[in-house]
Amino acid sequence: MSFSGAPFEAPVIDPNEDPKNIPHAHPVGMRVWPVSLTAVLLLGLLPLAISSTVGAVIAIGVALFFLALITFGLRGMGTGLNVLGMVAAPLTSVVVPGASFVTVSDLLFVIGFVLLLPSLFSQHLRVPWQFALGASVMFIVGFGTSMFNEIPIGSLSLMVRVFAATLIFPLLFVWWAPRGRTLLFLAGGYVTGVVLSLVYAVLTGPDPITARYIGLSEQPTAFGYAGLLGLALLPFVYTKLQMQHRWLVLLAGAMCLYTIWISGSRASLLVAGVLAVIYPVMEKSIKVTAALTLGGIFLIANIERILNEEGGNALSRLLGRAGAAGSNAEREKGLKEGWEVFVHHPIFGAGFDFDIFLAHNIYVQVLAGMGVIGLIAFLFVLWSMVSPLFKGPRPYRLLAYPALAYVIAGPITPNLGSRYVGILLALAFVVSGMDFEEDDEGPIETRRSLRRAAAAAPTP
Repeated sequence: MSFSGAPFEAPVIDPNEDPKNIPHAHPVGMRVWPVSLTAVLLLGLLPLAISSTVGAVIAIGVALFFLALITFGLRGMGTGLNVLGMVAAPLTSVVVPGASFVTVSDLLFVIGFVLLLPSLFSQHLRVPWQFALGASVMFIVGFGTSMFNEIPIGSLSLMVRVFAATLIFPLLFVWWAPRGRTLLFLAGGYVTGVVLSLVYAVLTGPDPITARYIGLSEQPTAFGYAGLLGLALLPFVYTKLQMQHRWLVLLAGAMCLYTIWISGSRASLLVAGVLAVIYPVMEKSIKVTAALTLGGIFLIANIERILNEEGGNALSRLLGRAGAAGSNAEREKGLKEGWEVFVHHPIFGAGFDFDIFLAHNIYVQVLAGMGVIGLIAFLFVLWSMVSPLFKGPRPYRLLAYPALAYVIAGPITPNLGSRYVGILLALAFVVSGMDFEEDDEGPIETRRSLRRAAAAAPTP
């Protein structure tokens, strides 16, 4: 079905004119039939709205959704929901009522990408050959071993969970191909989610048994790991903001570090320390080196006080205090069982089950589930996400630091199928589809100033 003539026909646009300087008709005025259809749908919600309080809430939610859809369009609405999904990603304990395995973040991303589908079908999907090869092998091996597993359905469901975080999210993001300000909103959204979780943790207090904070995560380890990933995003956010707003990034960095600290996550603290060594070398930053040196001196000067502090802070647990012995025993047991599965099925693995995920080592988890062949394919996929750090355009290459953190933390963390991690692998993977011509656009405020200056310049 097609329409022509006002009000359906879009105005003719001069290709040499900046689109932002062209007055656009309001979307409602350009799309009469969607407005009419929406009005009919909203009238149909009236019986639901007057039936009960819950019905009224649902009706209002649907009405607001359609209003936003008309105002911003499919792509704008889909992008907005994906940004909200990024905010909700660290909040892994916030789930959809009646479906505890589906987080609010999952729901937002599903709706967001459904709305983006019409525009995605008009875009090319371009992925590095390493990802294409690794993903294909992982799918073939994972599906094959799952079919021969004792419980095929269970293995397949866990395989889908792993592939959603490792393959599906990255594919959707690189196909969507967000750029510029959208990438800043996505990265900043994740950091915002970490901050919200921290605020909730401080307000509710620590677990009375372990003295560790959980926030809006499922467990303290996930709480701390989200803080680590948020910290790894901050170099990109810092470079995309103008100088007078960068203090917000420094504040967010302090809050991410505090999240790691009170979570008691030794792995997150250790990887943060490794990144603190790698970052100044990679970026050749003297300022960061000086700041880290001062921080190290302060830490050493207060080490005795920290170790005598009551609670389950990350450094005390890293040095063997605050109940770390019991956690060590569980890790060793899970690692041993995962390794035994691999020894009995070394080539293609034995498929996935919940016991495999008890091994706090993503590489052993892959070995047990998909064998050596699956691990090699998995490493190809990971390289396609980390490699932009070495060859991607600035400042977007900085988005690969969370992927690097994931690779470094792999031997001591169980986050193989964690979607709050996979969503940042996807963000790093977006950079692999960029050209060097898509270089640094500069801080947002600088770009606005340049556009205003260009608009005010006299026409020759």
